[in-house]
Amino acid sequence: MTSLSSYYCLDFGNTEIKTGTWENGKLIRTQRFTSKESLIENLNSKLPIATSSVLKPEIIAFIKKNYNQVYVIDSKSNLPFDCNYLSPNTLGIDRICNAAFMASLVQKGPKLCVDMGTCIKFDFLNHKNEYLGGSISPGLNMRFTALNHFTANLPMVEINKEINLIGRNTFECIQSGVQIGMKQEILGMINYYEMLYPDLTIFMTGGDLQNFDFPQKNNIFADDNLTLKGISEIYKLNATFN
Repeated sequence: MTSLSSYYCLDFGNTEIKTGTWENGKLIRTQRFTSKESLIENLNSKLPIATSSVLKPEIIAFIKKNYNQVYVIDSKSNLPFDCNYLSPNTLGIDRICNAAFMASLVQKGPKLCVDMGTCIKFDFLNHKNEYLGGSISPGLNMRFTALNHFTANLPMVEINKEINLIGRNTFECIQSGVQIGMKQEILGMINYYEMLYPDLTIFMTGGDLQNFDFPQKNNIFADDNLTLKGISEIYKLNATFN
């Protein structure tokens, strides 16, 4: 039996598991876990689960083994938008969920999601609520790691909230190139979209969003739980278990 009164939404990322608890249509709590075992210990096995996963199928099998009511989002799920992506079977489930949130929240006009996680993902819906695609580029940690891994002498550097445009040593030069470069890349992409779609509504999310200070604009909205909310929207449309 399905339930839309109380349920969990699970977002399996590359580094952690984020969960949201819904009661009577409202998100009342979010939690983060670093292992599937700790997840199982903290969730009520009697409540339904809706989940997306960018990881291996074994993770989903583990969840299904411990919970009877599990809905797994895939490319065949009913969606609140039309998918015009040329290869829908390769489209990341997290991107599908982000698009579902935008389509459910904003009915008119073009919409753009900027997800700053392991990768930076842009996802675009036009004024007809048609998903066309977007872009993918390396995220913050991936950029730091690549510089260290693919060179002989560059060190591994961590993010620094206080950075200079002009680096005065190798660490500062890397931080400037990666952090300021990534911010300007995102702003440049947003400006490009806005040139083509002046009435664009923009949503920003992802773990690295907290590391950047973007200019405040009336058409830009930040939401840490955007992907979880997208999972919930898709679950409500399907309301069945596989």
